[in-house]
Amino acid sequence: MIDVILILIRKIYMCIKRVYRKRSNVEWYDINKGEALKHGMKDIFSGLYWNENEGRWCVNKSKKKMIENGEVAMFDFYFYGLEDLKIKFGNKIYEKVGMFLTRQYQMQLFKNKVMEWKFVYWSYSELEVFLGYKCEKVLKVMVELGLIEIKMEALKYDNRKVTRIIRMNKKFVDREGDVYRKSFVKDSGFEKVMKRFYAKNGVGSEGVLKAIEDTLESAKLEVDDLKALFTKIWEDKLKKDLSCLENDYAGKRDKKDAQKRLDDKDAVKIRYDRYLERYYHGIVDLQSMKKGGEKITLFGVNVQTFGKRVSHVYSNMPKQMRKQLTIDGEAVVELDIKSSQPTFLYVLIRKWFESKLNEDFKSDPNQEVIDSKFELPFTYIKKFDVVKGHRNLDIYVYMAFRMYGINWKRTHSNARTEMKTLFYKLIFGNPKNPIKGKSRQELISLFFGFYMYEFISALALTDLGLELNRKHKNLSSLLQREEAAFMADVMSEMYNNGVKFIPIYDSLVIKASDREKAKFHFNNIIRSHKLQDILSFS
Repeated sequence: MIDVILILIRKIYMCIKRVYRKRSNVEWYDINKGEALKHGMKDIFSGLYWNENEGRWCVNKSKKKMIENGEVAMFDFYFYGLEDLKIKFGNKIYEKVGMFLTRQYQMQLFKNKVMEWKFVYWSYSELEVFLGYKCEKVLKVMVELGLIEIKMEALKYDNRKVTRIIRMNKKFVDREGDVYRKSFVKDSGFEKVMKRFYAKNGVGSEGVLKAIEDTLESAKLEVDDLKALFTKIWEDKLKKDLSCLENDYAGKRDKKDAQKRLDDKDAVKIRYDRYLERYYHGIVDLQSMKKGGEKITLFGVNVQTFGKRVSHVYSNMPKQMRKQLTIDGEAVVELDIKSSQPTFLYVLIRKWFESKLNEDFKSDPNQEVIDSKFELPFTYIKKFDVVKGHRNLDIYVYMAFRMYGINWKRTHSNARTEMKTLFYKLIFGNPKNPIKGKSRQELISLFFGFYMYEFISALALTDLGLELNRKHKNLSSLLQREEAAFMADVMSEMYNNGVKFIPIYDSLVIKASDREKAKFHFNNIIRSHKLQDILSFS
């Protein structure tokens, strides 16, 4: 007993001695003074060092540095915040999980349309950067906590390949009030890892892609009245839903979703506005970031594998919101190709017959007939008296005329929308499957002649080396690639002549002051592709 008392007295004496002799080059911690505890602080009584990375007191001071004012931002979500992550995953990796969730949120927000909350793809190398070499184990815990869902899914265009896709719990975004507060990575080592990742992703673009990144850097989304803007976007959505319900050729699922929204308009509008607000603030946060690798990574300028289109962070921005963009502080306008898919269908057919793409089809005994009688209404306009003298015929109006007669406007007010839907089903669907009880051969022949059906059927049986799991998707792929190739020439022309632009698939957002200059160069490319009477833009 006396020995124990002596040990205690000695410890007290040593503590007092340490307090008295504390060195000035050590950051001391005194619990009695109510000071904030920081990484690397030495307790004035025990002499132990606080290790924030491990969340405990240690005999030796950690060599790892923790940053007070970091440069790599991440989100501290209100649904499941950094403190929650720290408790569940521990001090060593909670910031990695927080950074992963931040990136997941940004990808789902920017890569989807409003209120869509789809799965997004992560490569294994990216997962290792964000979550470390034990990423599989960490992902499993996140799934168990209900933070994310994971699916292994065959690639849309090649079912031989399986990939991992991830979706964040909707509760992160679909809640009242703010979604997150901004925080910064404190672990200096992890900050270096993220900086290297962003630096690597932020280099390599050149030419047109670099020009797009520079234009995105100079673009700003400036909205004076958010409420009024959201109302316009919502009204456009309602019009589309009403049109969908009146459309005889709209899909059952589309109609069901439209009816569901219309049945509960008030509640849906609250959620719709909420998602719009998340997207708007996400864009504004991105625009306010310092120029560098992280910002360029989030811009996400890339050429899609399947259709070869250029996509980026603004690709899914609602049209009414795009009108509020500025480039170099100037208002913008949009140049948009009219009836893009029918136009490039013509281009594709012309290429088919001019090339040796399919020798069997070229040697068909009806080749001469095909060459002379392949009546695409948007190319042989003069053959139809009802539209004689009209350049750049609206293909969907023509289809309405063929389907419902010359009085189609009076008898079917929604006919143009119906025909647009029907066109996409006829061209992109399986030619063997009927539509509303009518064979595709009958419908395609009605609008475009029997040889159009022959063309689509032949294409659906041809292996073009596109790695598609269903050959009838050949046409969809080729059309997108034709459009992308044309737009690539347009973008190169704009780039070479100093016109700044933001591509939105088949349209370009440009400065209003560049409108006439851009139209001139757009027409140059139309002429070079011999599409003067075929392709037009507004």
